[in-house]
Amino acid sequence: MAKKIKKLTKNDKKVTENDKKLTGTANDFLDKTNHTPEAEMVRKAYNDIDCLYGIYSPDYYHIATRILFGLMVTLLDALVIAFIVFLLVTYPSIGLYIGAITVGLAINCFFFYAYIALNCKIHKIYFYKHNGKVVTVHYHKYFKYLVICLEKDKFYCYNFKKDSWKESRRKIVALETWVIRKTFGSYLLFPYIFEDNARKNGKFVTVKNKIKVYGKNKNKTKIISEYKNSQRHLERRNKWKRTKYMFKDGNLQYIEFRNSILNVNGSPGTFIQYMRIYETNVVHCMEIPKSFIDFCKSQGIEPPEECEHLHYV
Repeated sequence: MAKKIKKLTKNDKKVTENDKKLTGTANDFLDKTNHTPEAEMVRKAYNDIDCLYGIYSPDYYHIATRILFGLMVTLLDALVIAFIVFLLVTYPSIGLYIGAITVGLAINCFFFYAYIALNCKIHKIYFYKHNGKVVTVHYHKYFKYLVICLEKDKFYCYNFKKDSWKESRRKIVALETWVIRKTFGSYLLFPYIFEDNARKNGKFVTVKNKIKVYGKNKNKTKIISEYKNSQRHLERRNKWKRTKYMFKDGNLQYIEFRNSILNVNGSPGTFIQYMRIYETNVVHCMEIPKSFIDFCKSQGIEPPEECEHLHYV
């Protein structure tokens, strides 16, 4: 699906002024008049990215939570197996054997599904800017998952069995947040910072942005953008959201976005999106099925051109 090619040099990263106008910049989602230290760090981090390789999870749980849950599932599974073995030894019969095996298989299938859920739907992402265009690819080799996002955050999903593509549409407002959580597009998770600052601090809205420096020799910087909405009478509106940006030695390590909303039934729910950056400005050639070209043409879309970042197979 992806092959590492090379690390971009300064000459490789030269772009024309026209390219800069066409390619999305941080000013598309940041207040141009905001020149605070945290805003400048985020602006520089996005603008300096020509390509990015990492992982993304739309339903993320902290590693400690996953370990604890995994231990609990393993312990429960062991107890169930021990109880089944005890029954088979104490009350041996053909009927009990069949029943125990059936129940054991069913329970272990459930536990297997739970272990898969611990993966938090993590998949790989590759993002690049080329000739004034921005492309984001979400993929998972073993789970046969491939989604391409082109300009204006248009998502296209690939069906491996049918060798076909379809656009991921946002049908109704109640499901809009769910769809957004599944993938991100041209600006990755960056836009969530300061996105509500344009509203200013009003009667029902509170926005706080802060920066914290710590770690050995103060080499770590954490930026937190927090937004709270106290308009309780408005359902399906964000109650609060918080974006955390972690920098180490000036390099962005990961972005974590927490979103607390009211579900369709009025119950509160908190969702976490997480993006871990492994490499920036290191070219990975993505191998995309040629059928995407025909699909784009049938939809009146300009397909991304073949380049060092993308190759059609």
